[in-house]
Amino acid sequence: MKTTKLHVFSTLALTSMLAPITPTKADVISDWNDTTIKVNKAAGVGGVAPTRSLALVHVAQFDAVNAATGGYTPYLSSLAAPGASAEAAAAQAAYAVLMALFPTNTLAAQALEVSLAAVPDGPPKTDGIALGNATAAALLAARAGDGFNASVHYTAPTPGPGLWEPRTNAAIVSPHWRYVNPWTMKGASQFRAGPPPALTSATYTADFNEIKALGATNGTTRTPDQTDIALFHVEVQFYLGCYAARAALAARPLPLAQSARLFAPLNMACADAAITEWDTKYTYNFWRPQTAIRNADTDGNPDTEADSTWTSLRPSPNHPEYAGAAPIVMTAAAEVLADVFGDPFSVTFESPTLPGKPRTFARFSDLPMNCQLEVGPDRRAGRPGSVTCLVRRAQRSRPTVRRAPLPIHAVGRGSCRAATGPPSSWLPCAPTTLASRLSTDAINARVYIGFHFRNSSLVGAERGRSIAQHMLRNFLLPVPSAVSGQAQTNGAFQLNLLTVGARPYVIETSSDLVSWAPWRTNLTGLVSESDPGAAAASRRFYRAVQK
Repeated sequence: MKTTKLHVFSTLALTSMLAPITPTKADVISDWNDTTIKVNKAAGVGGVAPTRSLALVHVAQFDAVNAATGGYTPYLSSLAAPGASAEAAAAQAAYAVLMALFPTNTLAAQALEVSLAAVPDGPPKTDGIALGNATAAALLAARAGDGFNASVHYTAPTPGPGLWEPRTNAAIVSPHWRYVNPWTMKGASQFRAGPPPALTSATYTADFNEIKALGATNGTTRTPDQTDIALFHVEVQFYLGCYAARAALAARPLPLAQSARLFAPLNMACADAAITEWDTKYTYNFWRPQTAIRNADTDGNPDTEADSTWTSLRPSPNHPEYAGAAPIVMTAAAEVLADVFGDPFSVTFESPTLPGKPRTFARFSDLPMNCQLEVGPDRRAGRPGSVTCLVRRAQRSRPTVRRAPLPIHAVGRGSCRAATGPPSSWLPCAPTTLASRLSTDAINARVYIGFHFRNSSLVGAERGRSIAQHMLRNFLLPVPSAVSGQAQTNGAFQLNLLTVGARPYVIETSSDLVSWAPWRTNLTGLVSESDPGAAAASRRFYRAVQK
């Protein structure tokens, strides 16, 4: 009896769900990002609430475009409309979401008129409009009870060392947001940070003295450029992440499906970062630098000195300090941007809170502040000119601080070593070896403006990176397509694969769909591979896995 070998390309789908080959206008996605931000600002929506509407708009757009073009696993919708206009679907989905959230706004109707005018009349346009309405309605229904408008009674802690004291002249910011349903996480506490450092620790001491010097209203040690960095990041971070995405898209235009797949994960990552951060903040209720500095005589630390008149460069937001919200959101955004465009990638954009002074960022991601050098007066040494070199490593959720033996001397720019002791005791440090300027700016900005201790920002940045990586590994995944596959005369099997996205794939093989082994690695683009091992196999299965 002749044995028939079964050769199956096992992926998430066996249909020809290819990324668009003919470039289409991607601006409809970024245009509606701009409109969504404007609608939120016009409605006076502040705090973290805009993360929800941005995610709703862009996930609805993504599912609508994906239903028309294919190429990725959907977030929610299982619709397929290959003949529909993807542009019309994206515009209508965004419009439907914004009108449901902001029924009296007029900006969405104006934007829809512009978007649909660019699409020729006919059945594809009509089908696209219907598709956009359907994906928006499905997503809005799924998120209707997500907790965004829950009423939560919050009681601030009794004032004391290390405990947050709310400002009395402003409302407490969104204490209920920790209870909002995440977009990609199992729960708000999945990436919760560990507790803040003890008030007598070296980490806290270094951070206290740094922000006291750099973050004051009239800080004499803060440079004009550092002040600009602080003011640039006064704009909310999830808006800055969107500005960066639009700048990158302008520099390197993407097909429509890929543009939708940029803004959807970007805003889901930012939304989940905000939920995580609010869970962390209202779990620990750690005090803000202004309270800490004014009450340093109560913290039990002999190396912190109180200043009862100290104020931050700007009034701090009315929510607990730990961990840093700006770094967690900006780092989450940076991870998504780097995944799409690669790193390094240079973008220049302006912040509304520092008009006329755009900033250029040469890198998107990598772990912010892999190593932070701090050199300052050492009061413990008790003599002028003594310094302490603190080497901070942020490889874990709790950075460690090591104090170098005294005295020390600088070795080149951005490094220091002990002047005494064997070379093994030296602690060299290159502060920006692995740090991206985009994320590092957010970390430094919160010190320069007096909002966050550096450790809080480092911890926040690490949480943001973890959230984004989790999302990128599990949601809106590119679907590789088996273009063709055929047995060859010598018994080998010829497999042709078209990958989607910039990250490489591994083709794995199996004889039982249970145990898989790598066969070809680091594959991108159009791949054609011959498997001679198929000749000796009674059956052989294949799957493509993104690294």
